[in-house]
Amino acid sequence: MWYNSTMISEGIKDHSTFTELHPAVTTIYFVLVIGITMFSNEPVFLSISFAAAALYHILLKGVREIRNIIIITVVVAGITTVINGFFTHNGETVLFYIGSNRITAEAFAFAAGMSLMLVAVIQWFVCFSIITTSDKMIYVFGAVLPVIGLMISIIFRSIPLLQKRFSDIDAAQKAMGHGEDKGFFRKARQKLKEISILIAWSLEASIDTADSMTARGYGLHGRTSFHLFKFEKRDALAIVIGAVCGAACIAGCVFGIGRIYYYPVVRPSNPDLDGGVKILFYVLFALLAAIPFFYELYGEYQWRKYESVN
Repeated sequence: MWYNSTMISEGIKDHSTFTELHPAVTTIYFVLVIGITMFSNEPVFLSISFAAAALYHILLKGVREIRNIIIITVVVAGITTVINGFFTHNGETVLFYIGSNRITAEAFAFAAGMSLMLVAVIQWFVCFSIITTSDKMIYVFGAVLPVIGLMISIIFRSIPLLQKRFSDIDAAQKAMGHGEDKGFFRKARQKLKEISILIAWSLEASIDTADSMTARGYGLHGRTSFHLFKFEKRDALAIVIGAVCGAACIAGCVFGIGRIYYYPVVRPSNPDLDGGVKILFYVLFALLAAIPFFYELYGEYQWRKYESVN
């Protein structure tokens, strides 16, 4: 088997088959699935999106990510529920009163739907940042939107880079004897000092990056760049499946399958629509969300076939 206990705990991000697809294919896929998720508020639809994104996140980064997913879900759901549930008073089903303010079931239902949408989008973006590396982003957007492509690649690279730099700064400060302060205010002052160092370091590095890209002629008309990306049959297959399922899902959203009304009462936006059509729509979106899993399973099959021959 191509995976072992280490990969189960740390994920397959370095052995993913889906990440080997053409960068334009993976970028289009994530734009499609994230866009459809963001413009839907139907609970079943959002549940499918969240389940697929969370499972793929775990597959890429390992089972240890379950804890982070739970924390993100609880935090987002808690904040959304408090803000919308207690500060929005629309809806007909009154649960109780706080003073003269009506607390309604519809407000909490809307908060639950929005929480599910937000955590699903967050999980898809995490997967996107793993699959689509900075060099792929520059390749996809470099010719058409060079500034946007460079900016997006820097944004995705900045989070892990800042974490590493902050760890290095913290270790250096402790080695100098400045990280063992006791007391809340002393610790806070030390952390602020480390953050200040991090900001200065990052700003200096950004200037060096800008000068380097300018010196290399990045963004100039007619500039070419070296890459190893090739469009193959498997990329075409992903495009076809994604286009068919994505077009059907977008059409379903247009006709109200992926949306419901929460106010004044919870009801579907198109109540006369046949139940079988809705189920077909859910199946098509589940197929769209499962495309990365199909490629990972194919990679597993290819590896086992290779081992059996050798």
